[in-house]
Amino acid sequence: MSTDWIRDVAMIDHHAHGLNLSDLDRERFEDLMTDGHNPPPKGCSAFQSPLGLAIRRYCPPVLDLEPWADAKVYLERRAELGAEETSRRFLEKANLRCVLVDSGHPPSMVVSINEMRRISPVPVHEVVRIEHVAEELVQKGVSAGEYADTLASELGERAKACIAFKSIVAYRCTFMIDTSAPTRKEVECAAGEWLREIEKSGKIRLTHPVLVRYGLWVAAELCRQEGLPLHIHVGLGDADIHMAACDPTHFTNFFRCLETWDVPIVLLHNYPFLREAGWLAGVFQNIYFDLSVVTHFSGASTERVMATALEYAPFYKLMYASDAIFLAEVYYLASVMFRRALNANLDDWISRDLLTLPDAQDIVGLVTEKNAERVYSRLQPNVQRMPI
Repeated sequence: MSTDWIRDVAMIDHHAHGLNLSDLDRERFEDLMTDGHNPPPKGCSAFQSPLGLAIRRYCPPVLDLEPWADAKVYLERRAELGAEETSRRFLEKANLRCVLVDSGHPPSMVVSINEMRRISPVPVHEVVRIEHVAEELVQKGVSAGEYADTLASELGERAKACIAFKSIVAYRCTFMIDTSAPTRKEVECAAGEWLREIEKSGKIRLTHPVLVRYGLWVAAELCRQEGLPLHIHVGLGDADIHMAACDPTHFTNFFRCLETWDVPIVLLHNYPFLREAGWLAGVFQNIYFDLSVVTHFSGASTERVMATALEYAPFYKLMYASDAIFLAEVYYLASVMFRRALNANLDDWISRDLLTLPDAQDIVGLVTEKNAERVYSRLQPNVQRMPI
């Protein structure tokens, strides 16, 4: 028995980002292949990585080349087709039902949510990043005294149309903070501190723990009212992350509170904290998780990463997501590598008489579609929200 049919299942990509449709030379393309802040050492290349190997193995045929095409040949063909045609091809080949896109990445680097909808062959739904909304309000000149009400009002408006809210609290101030809801006075004082910091530095970047907490609690209340899930970034990211403090178990008190509110929480990415995320998903009714980003960054090792994700948590808690950004290749590669890894693990279980084919079909249905359908109430607006 084999689960090769997984490659034909149309999946829900429950968390991704926008594309970069600029004309990219090799240096810029390689820059977008990594989360690092600096280029490789002289004489080295980003293609000398698990992701680089995966691109050369799986992506050339989509652009009418043979597998393992040289990086130079590949990038020349990509430039010949153009970024938009290249992107359409990879999005089509990813075989998705829909994509949920975080619209909070700086617009100078990715296309807008409306551009994503124009390019994508499948529906695109918006995930609203809380911290980005706060930064937009400050750019418009909100005062410290107005901050609390203005942010709550703006998030309330965004809640009418979005499919989920997201926080990057782990990035901005780590999980090792007080998780209680701040008072109005605390928010006003913190907003004043932030505005003075902006005036001094000229940089608008929300890192104040009190304001991040306030945004989380406002969004959580809106999620409770509207039946929306809350995304929480976990683990790997750019070099400015303090990784040890991004272990999601540090945020257990917040998760426990939202469980009583019946608000679904989706832990995103999670590497290297996959076991911690799986444990949280196993013990809290409202917590789900994925292994986005690492499905394409880990390349040939993705099967071992998938095995870790399947160790403990119930199968009704794991969801597919790419966390693709900038390059359309990663939308496609995340899909390919996730399918291959899931297929390899389930086939191994079947070969050892630890799984039947009908049970494998059930697992695949859950992680590729059904879990997301249950969590994201607005994917099926005419269907009553199912219990989390």
